[in-house]
Amino acid sequence: MRVPVIRKQVHFLPDSSRVVARYFMNGDQPTKDMLALVFAMNESDVHIALNQTLREFAYRHRNITLLFKKHYQNVVGLIEQMPVKMDAISEERKLLIGSYLTMEYSLESTAFFNPSIIPDIDQSYLEEGELRVIISFRATGEGHISSIVFRRAILDRNNDLHLMTIGKSMDIAKVSQKTSYHTGRFVEKMKEMKIPEKYSKAIVENLPDHFDYYDLKNSYRYSFINSGSVVPFNFPSDTLLA
Repeated sequence: MRVPVIRKQVHFLPDSSRVVARYFMNGDQPTKDMLALVFAMNESDVHIALNQTLREFAYRHRNITLLFKKHYQNVVGLIEQMPVKMDAISEERKLLIGSYLTMEYSLESTAFFNPSIIPDIDQSYLEEGELRVIISFRATGEGHISSIVFRRAILDRNNDLHLMTIGKSMDIAKVSQKTSYHTGRFVEKMKEMKIPEKYSKAIVENLPDHFDYYDLKNSYRYSFINSGSVVPFNFPSDTLLA
């Protein structure tokens, strides 16, 4: 059976202006050299430089100051090795240091391909015969790092696709661990994964009825690493059940 194909005048194009802010460090000594230059600035110059930086970054990122603070914390150990009074470092100087440790990365700058389409969960406020859809793409940036990006669109009754405007702000996903897991449900999950019972018993024997991710890591270390055994599997945090 032949399937008729009608080509539409719709083009999916990458948007290299969509960027995420990432931590960047060029080695310990170059970073110390950069820090020395920032500490040599007076507070007035720090204020001016920080304001200029925030004006440049702010419209592309939701909370760039939070990232600057986080990136500053990554080099506190290096700063402690320098002849600097930690308590005397102003908040603005910390943010400026964090900005020097930040780079923008364009997710779609190299390639944009592999489209896939599914119906959107939200089908509200549509005309008869319309369908709201979500389109996913594989996007590749510098260094051939791949990401999954999305576009939303509406299919009308004539099967014409109307793409919706995309936002400019993107964030790197934050990995967080659930606070508590139930041992019994975790054992059931290991059974579903067909993990040999001799391993699952050794893992849970040192766990309480409720445990967190780090309890699991410590139990694994105690049961296998200290005993010299080798376990042919890993336990990623997303396999756990609360």
